[in-house]
Amino acid sequence: MMRNFHLAIVAIAAIAAAPAAGQADADPVERVAVSSPDLASANGRRLLARRIGRATELACGSYAGKREHHEIDAIDQCRKRAKAEVARQVAAIDNQQQTRSASR
Repeated sequence: MMRNFHLAIVAIAAIAAAPAAGQADADPVERVAVSSPDLASANGRRLLARRIGRATELACGSYAGKREHHEIDAIDQCRKRAKAEVARQVAAIDNQQQTRSASR
């Protein structure tokens, strides 16, 4: 149950990261819809993981056609920040849930 909760939170969390190479200074943000996948099933979790992967690529850019080290490094850093942001949001939600459970 908690695993499914985590996946749902990851999916609705914004994937925000630093700009990829060639992008403006505004941080890109992508949101992932979770209305259709059944997070209790392995297929649903895989679908959600693919959606998160696509959102990360949209926000951070693709490695396709990138040959310059600075371009690849920018994408790497963006993806690291995106992953950290999702983890931060999941931890915050987890803490909220634990606080609510403890107060019951």
